[in-house]
Amino acid sequence: MRIARVFSRTSAQPRVALERDGALYDVEELERVLGEAVPIPGHPWDFHTRVIALGCAGLAELDRLLVMGERPSCARLDPSELAWLAPLDVERASYVRFEPRTRAVSIGHGPSLVGQDALVDPVRGEGEPTFSVGVGVVVAEELSRATVKECRGAIAGLSVLVAWGEAGARDAGLRAQLGPVLVPPGAVGAARALSVRAQVGDRALPMGTLGELGVSVEEALAAASAELVLRAGDLVEVGPLPSGSPAAHGVALTMHERVAVTIERLGTLRGAAVPRR
Repeated sequence: MRIARVFSRTSAQPRVALERDGALYDVEELERVLGEAVPIPGHPWDFHTRVIALGCAGLAELDRLLVMGERPSCARLDPSELAWLAPLDVERASYVRFEPRTRAVSIGHGPSLVGQDALVDPVRGEGEPTFSVGVGVVVAEELSRATVKECRGAIAGLSVLVAWGEAGARDAGLRAQLGPVLVPPGAVGAARALSVRAQVGDRALPMGTLGELGVSVEEALAAASAELVLRAGDLVEVGPLPSGSPAAHGVALTMHERVAVTIERLGTLRGAAVPRR
């Protein structure tokens, strides 16, 4: 199951969608046609309620119907009318950064998180841009001084995270992209084994596996929760990967150059750095 949050020209509110075989299906429309597996209170477009508070209630059943071929055309979203949003409620989420090498915990700016195909202005915006690759972990419940076991059961999903900044700047990476989808842990398997690669223009950059972070996502959550209270819906960035930047490959990134970062099973996140306006 792969969960997206998108904005459509035909709707006044962001939509919760399921991605299956490259197509996106509006959850509200799927339930109108196929029926609700579970009665859902509140608004069907409320990502935080549906995915976090209710633990993806009914979404696995809808995804199972998609797999079986129940794919009503009226529920399919038109890519030309969509803007991809970061797959979490950025207005309710804190953005916590955990750096495995130093075990440092810092705070980013949640409302600045953007999604697929974003044009991101780096923090400084004057010099050479750069990016670093990590994995984003969305928390499903409150964690305070939690054990690794407790953290294992408190993950709503994982997503590709690309943090942007200016090369050499101390505050590089405070502007980040997340997406394109949120993948629940049951659909991820052993996260350590997932391969990572990037495409910068016409250059392919192999970035190893998530195991090279040197810490599991559960261990990262436990360490972060020892420093501050994580609340349901928060995002924890685990990274960067040691080889997860252009500089690690001797590559200089330029403004407007297209970047695509792929983490196996989590999808491909596309974006570019643009000058600060």
